[in-house]
Amino acid sequence: MNKIINKKFIITLALLFSLNVQAKTITISDSMPLYGVAKYQSGFNHFDYANPKATKTGRIVMPEYGGFDNFNPFIFKGIATANVASLTLDSLGISPEDDMSTVYPLIAEKFEIPQDKSFVGFILNKKAKFHDGSQITADDVIFSFNALINKGSPLYKIYYGDVENVQKVNDNHVRFIFKKNSNNKELPLILSHFKIYSAKNWQGKDFSKSNL
Repeated sequence: MNKIINKKFIITLALLFSLNVQAKTITISDSMPLYGVAKYQSGFNHFDYANPKATKTGRIVMPEYGGFDNFNPFIFKGIATANVASLTLDSLGISPEDDMSTVYPLIAEKFEIPQDKSFVGFILNKKAKFHDGSQITADDVIFSFNALINKGSPLYKIYYGDVENVQKVNDNHVRFIFKKNSNNKELPLILSHFKIYSAKNWQGKDFSKSNL
């Protein structure tokens, strides 16, 4: 009986040790620099070139030459208008003009980076919402990525070719698992920049077709 108990105790210790080592090899951060250290430290309020007290009303007119028949610039078909996506959709992270090799939180509030660089995780900000007030979830991130890969312009399948699969950890946590032979150091930053669509809003619609 004592031998059985001792074996269970040893196994439990081994599991706890394994979990502890795994926890130590994963960094949870609010910045993701490609080189060196991030310019902005944890808890910063705004980028240096931005005015947090700027007027929030007014009108802006942006010129566009030629015509268009599509509001989805991520597909091959149709003639897309260039500015709609950048003005109406957000990404998981953002790279400021004065630190373009670093990603800071936008839809994601934290980045999950393992020591072996085998994946990148995004922990979503629960305050991040779509225009209808619904919360942005891991399902929306996964839908948006799969839409680009399977129905978007062919270049995205190449652009994100080193991603093996996408895993939902929970409603606010998603991981992009990399292929074992991947040596793309920029991939975590690249993944943080694609735009996030509402999976609910696209139900019953074909992502691959141009539309207004």
